[in-house]
This record gives sequence, C-alpha cells and structure tokens, in this order.
Amino acid sequence: MNKKLLASTMGLAFVAMGATSTASAALATDATLTMDTYVLGGYYGNLVVGGSYFAMDNGGVAGVFEKSERTGLTGNNGIQLGSDQSDLGNIDVTWNFFQNPGNHVQAGTLSVSSDDGAGNATINMSGWTVMWGAPQGAINMGTGADAIVTCANTCEVGDTYTLDYTAVVPDGGFAGVPYQLHLEGTIAAAASAVPVPAAVWLFGSGLVGLAGVARRRKAA
Repeated sequence: MNKKLLASTMGLAFVAMGATSTASAALATDATLTMDTYVLGGYYGNLVVGGSYFAMDNGGVAGVFEKSERTGLTGNNGIQLGSDQSDLGNIDVTWNFFQNPGNHVQAGTLSVSSDDGAGNATINMSGWTVMWGAPQGAINMGTGADAIVTCANTCEVGDTYTLDYTAVVPDGGFAGVPYQLHLEGTIAAAASAVPVPAAVWLFGSGLVGLAGVARRRKAA
C-alpha cells in the first residue's frame, strides 16, 4: 500500500472534518427546542413562576400578563423546527384552560429568521396553532412578530435557551385577547437521523480506493 497516498487521503479528510467542526455555531434550521416543565410557587403554591407556560391577558390589569393568567406547559417532543407537528400531544402534554383541554401544534413552517451567532435569534412562528376546547378547535396564533430566542452561549446543540412570543387571538370567544408564550429548555439535534458528514464519506471512499490499489498491486 502506498503510505504517501494513504497519508494524503487521511489529511484531506481530517482537514474537511476540521473545517466542519470549526464553523460558526448558530441555531440550526432543524433544531429541536425541548421544553422545561413549568414550576409552581407563590403563597398557595398554585402560580406558575418558572419553566414553560403560556398566558392569556383575560383579566386583572389590562395589557399585563400576570402570574395568575399563566397555564403551565410540559413538553413532549418540544418544538422541532421545520417539522410538521400536527398531532395533538406531539409538542406538549395536554393542558387545561377554562376547564377544557388544549395542545399546541405547528404546521412545519416554524423557521429561523435571524441569528447573530452570539446567542440571539428569532423564529418565524407562522403556522403556530392553539388547539383548544371540547372537541378541540384550531386557533391560528402564528400572526405575531417573530419569537425572540435568547441562548446562554451561541444556540448550538446542548445550549440552554428561552423563547418569548406574543400574539393576539384573531377570532372566537377570546378574539382580541393577547397571548404570550414563554419557553425554557435545551437545544437538541433534529429528531430525524443525523446525516453522516461529507468529510466522513470522503475519508471512507479514500480508504476503499486505497484497498483497491493494494489488491491490484498484490495481484501483480
């Protein structure tokens, strides 16, 4: 086997792998946003004081989302950017609001609209929908301004994040009522199988080629 050829092929592969690993980190377009479960507190221990939740400004001080107006969320698969999550319970565990069940769904259109590479990103929430009632009906809540994502570092896989989003209920009995979504959690890789990096394919094909060369020389 030609040792120089082997070294050259391995060098090219590792250079490509190194270039991939040193690329600037950012929120991946197919990332999963896991959801930390809501935290209860307050004097009676019945107020959502942390974790993930949504709120409806349906009473109290107008224009202010109070703790008493929050409904706690527990994640199932969390938000998978760019993936259709139209099945009830895919994103979050069923919650209750005004004694009726609800879930959040999305049409696979949630996408990263901006990212500064320093832990600040925005997500286009088009297709974000609240399913609520008995039976559950769809309420389009994807018409607000882009959601703001703030990460502890650079929004890479394994980083923690918070997401804040507001919109207004467009129709129905809650028409005109402001809606707030607050999520906390960790950024994970896409739920689907992670493709093998091109550098690995290059490395593998190089080894296969060298093996063929070695066999031909041995036969000769």
